[in-house]
Amino acid sequence: MQGKIHLHSSKKGHRQQRQISKRKKQVNNKQNTELQTVPSTHFVARPFQIVRDRERIERYHTEMVVLQNELWRKLAMLAHDPNETRRMLRNRQEGANFVAQLHRMTAQREGQALILDTSTGEPVGYVFITESVDPLSKERMGIIGEMFIEEPWRKQGAGTFALQEAEKWLTARGTFTFQIFVTKINVDAVHMYQKNGYSVVDYRMIKRVSHATQTHDVQH
Repeated sequence: MQGKIHLHSSKKGHRQQRQISKRKKQVNNKQNTELQTVPSTHFVARPFQIVRDRERIERYHTEMVVLQNELWRKLAMLAHDPNETRRMLRNRQEGANFVAQLHRMTAQREGQALILDTSTGEPVGYVFITESVDPLSKERMGIIGEMFIEEPWRKQGAGTFALQEAEKWLTARGTFTFQIFVTKINVDAVHMYQKNGYSVVDYRMIKRVSHATQTHDVQH
């Protein structure tokens, strides 16, 4: 009886194992099918056009100014000021001045702005590129002056695509070294740049003194 019970248990165990393996295979096949059917997003880049893109770049630049202000307030350990943020968002002149400068630079081929969209025409963001001679090395440097990616497309490969397109434009002009200025607490941006081959080469150091200290020094 013990032998029969053992044989029966063994057959039952093998049958359960085959059922588990079959279920795992079905799950894996389903996952592979789902992965294959997920459409990949294709991005495209085109040159900035003043009439077509004016309002879009004004908005992008204004949002960049607000972001930079918030990052600097964090560095300075200052509290978030919602009134200042609202004031900056309402200030259309800042964006208008930037677009006018952008238009002049692109017309004179001193720089380029690339507008980023999906292949189906959805707006993704933009990147502004220019060039300058490094004062220390005397090397001609490509500068990623400003890059903005809309919220839904962040961490979706759009930033990497923007960098690649900017670098293509610069290398076509004979510039093979690129630089980006980024605030260190903008961690997501720093990681994305590092992933694309950029590294930290120097530091910007700042010291702040209070106005009260300056007034006291002047009076004495």
